[in-house]
Amino acid sequence: MKTDDIPMLRRKIYDRLMEWKSHRGRNCLLVKGQRQVGKTYIIGRFAEDNYEHVVYVDLSQQKDLHQVFERGLDVDTVVKGLKLFLDPKEFIPYKTLIFMDGIQACPRARESLESFSTDDRYDVICSESALDTIYREGSEARVPAGHEESVTMYGLDFEEFLWAIGTPVEIVDEIRGCIRTREPLNSAYLEAMDEAFRDYTLVGGMPQAVVKYLKTDDYTATDDILDRILRSSIDDIEKGIGADAVRIERCVEAIPLQLSRSNKRFLFSRLDDEKPRTASRRYGTSLARVLESGLASPCTQVDSLEIPLISHCNQELFRVYMSDTGMLLHMMDVNARRAVYMGDTGFDMGAVTENIIAECLMKSGYARYFYKKNKGPDMMKIDFVIELGPQLAAIEVKSGKTREAPSINKIDRFHKVDRRIMFCKGNISEENGIEMYPLFAAAFMKDMEEE
Repeated sequence: MKTDDIPMLRRKIYDRLMEWKSHRGRNCLLVKGQRQVGKTYIIGRFAEDNYEHVVYVDLSQQKDLHQVFERGLDVDTVVKGLKLFLDPKEFIPYKTLIFMDGIQACPRARESLESFSTDDRYDVICSESALDTIYREGSEARVPAGHEESVTMYGLDFEEFLWAIGTPVEIVDEIRGCIRTREPLNSAYLEAMDEAFRDYTLVGGMPQAVVKYLKTDDYTATDDILDRILRSSIDDIEKGIGADAVRIERCVEAIPLQLSRSNKRFLFSRLDDEKPRTASRRYGTSLARVLESGLASPCTQVDSLEIPLISHCNQELFRVYMSDTGMLLHMMDVNARRAVYMGDTGFDMGAVTENIIAECLMKSGYARYFYKKNKGPDMMKIDFVIELGPQLAAIEVKSGKTREAPSINKIDRFHKVDRRIMFCKGNISEENGIEMYPLFAAAFMKDMEEE
């Protein structure tokens, strides 16, 4: 692999930014997401490609600029003040994008978006780290309702990873077409996608890690980067809310261990020797902040399989998945990474496989739930339940070669489920009304939606 041949990472959100720019009468745009997913980079690239003039306002680092917004929130006052600190020649009405990076560091700047959205002289894009939404008491901004659009950015999804490693777009489109029509893939495509998905699982989707892998062709070369992102994220959570460092770290470190258990639910009582209620009080806030940071994400149990699923959540019963499976493997024993590489079905790969599917669903925009019934003839456990368009879909995940799935086989006897889907080893097929897809197909879930 030649370093010179590595292109700049193509990201889907770039198209979303172009869509926003083409929309007349647009509001300001807020791009949210976990730290280090590439928000600043992609917005900066978009700005340079599409605007004659760009004003970059770093509200996280340039604290002096906060005073500008204290003088007034109307466009003229803000622009007048910013010109004293930044290049005044860049402020050209109708030709300039103002990029406010780390806007939540300055609540008053957030409030100014109302003025900018009603005054079309300047386009405004803001970025907000998920961590920046964790406010200190009394510091929350008045959010200008109706005057901003928001979009969440994640690390690279599998399709973006395929673009990064040089997979032709035509091949990706052909694979998506097979998934859409439920037609088996030819063996060459299936093998290539399985291998690419293995690499994606090992490397993860954090842009810096992907670039490092592309430059070195070495899975282990990403360790320093992933460790730095993990440590800085934990440090930022602790600093942002004044949280107990030990509790934050214990919550994060517990995620791989809890996923590795047969009951994958996150149990506070496993964090120390406290009783469940006591442990919940000790660690509940810390875990909530970890989830708010975007470092990990929850999957809540539903007590009834009815749409809308959110109305049937049991908030006390949940699993926690890392938002990046490469990060999860970095945190686990080295044998886990080796097992993924070797395709070792003898190793308990349930935690890793479920995490990568959960990650794919999240990046595709689906709210994920799980279902479990402990007693009776309808006793069952379903790995994921989602609203697949207007349909209710029950999803089973298989890390090994077996396709035995008693729960998903009988679920339609007790519940009205529109789709039964299994992600497993092998090609696209259908058995007893269950749709079978290779694991990587979870990244193309949108193509499975029926009109």
